[in-house]
Amino acid sequence: MWSRMRLDIGWRDLAAGLAYCGACPPQRPVWSELPHPAAPLLSVRTGWDLLLQSWRLPAGSEVLMSAFTIPDMAEIVRANQLTPVPVDLKPGSYSPCTESLRRAVSPRSRVLLAAELFGERYPLDELADFAERHNLALVADLAQAYTGQLTLPAGAAAALYSFGPIKTATALGGAVIVMRDAELAEQVIEREQRYPWARRSWFAARVCKHAALKAASTKPAYGAVVRWLQRGGRDMDQSLSAAVKNFSADELLRAVRRRAPAPLLRLLDRKLRQDYRQRTNRRAAAAEEVVAAAGSRIWRRAESDHSFWLVPVVTLDPEELVKRLRGEGFDAVQIRSLDVVPPPHSRDDVCVDNARAALFGTVFVPSYPDMPTSERRRLADCLSGVQVLPVEETIASSAVAR
Repeated sequence: MWSRMRLDIGWRDLAAGLAYCGACPPQRPVWSELPHPAAPLLSVRTGWDLLLQSWRLPAGSEVLMSAFTIPDMAEIVRANQLTPVPVDLKPGSYSPCTESLRRAVSPRSRVLLAAELFGERYPLDELADFAERHNLALVADLAQAYTGQLTLPAGAAAALYSFGPIKTATALGGAVIVMRDAELAEQVIEREQRYPWARRSWFAARVCKHAALKAASTKPAYGAVVRWLQRGGRDMDQSLSAAVKNFSADELLRAVRRRAPAPLLRLLDRKLRQDYRQRTNRRAAAAEEVVAAAGSRIWRRAESDHSFWLVPVVTLDPEELVKRLRGEGFDAVQIRSLDVVPPPHSRDDVCVDNARAALFGTVFVPSYPDMPTSERRRLADCLSGVQVLPVEETIASSAVAR
């Protein structure tokens, strides 16, 4: 069976990561050479939490955020005594809807978090103009959109990049936050330096675990793992998701308020010095063969660039599609790690129907350069039989499913 995705790390990188757990000679890291202030952190969640702390917003201030995101991002907002307010998606897209943004903003709004999902990079100009007009700090959540450069989008106060286990250029953890304001950067770094260090032994165990996962992700081995889980009566999706999960839901702040250990930072610097542009271009080209067959079932903005960190397909019957594709040897999966941010009880004017449709109908299908062209064509043939449905019908169906 073709695994849902491959860990983007080589055996030499894994060996280097393990070696760094013994000694890490000092060197000038890549983030110190960027045109804007930047800091390496344990995770994107750590960076998001540090930003909210450093801004010292009044309790109850509203944080506008892409409605479709990982639940921890909204939980961190609440933990800082702030109120997350979701911004719905554009119909047929995973990007924020400006009309929904106009409804969501209020005099209490202070921050706008825009997530660029699954490898898609869309222009932030419209959001940046809106943020400037309403005096909002715009934060670009680029955790899933790294393609080889750490840039700060125009108009953004900060950009968050993730290098967690399943991300592009993974260092098995770590993140980089790029900031426009030097004073803000000083506050973020000063706060982070008060945190306790994550242990080197934690990172060494992480390297060993993901080396085993990398070995298990080859087609023959992955099929054997799936059959073993099924024979044991265990849920495959939950087991595999738990294997690469960064943080537990319990005690979230304690988990993220730590400093990244030196071996992780050294491995992160090593990965960032590698040229990923050609690799992400190859990945996008491979995915386009599948996208051509999926057609309108792929939600994307016409003006966006897409590196296809994941290939999302939207369908009215996601469970049936997953079952069919797995029967054909493709480990498709429904969304597990993302959720829809619920509107506050006091904001009945905020609607998130498009985001709920995305949550209901999105299925990720495996596609990467290691997969032969013949197999990608076979996957495309499977997708070509999926019924094409208007976005409005998908939204109505998701409402019924709830």
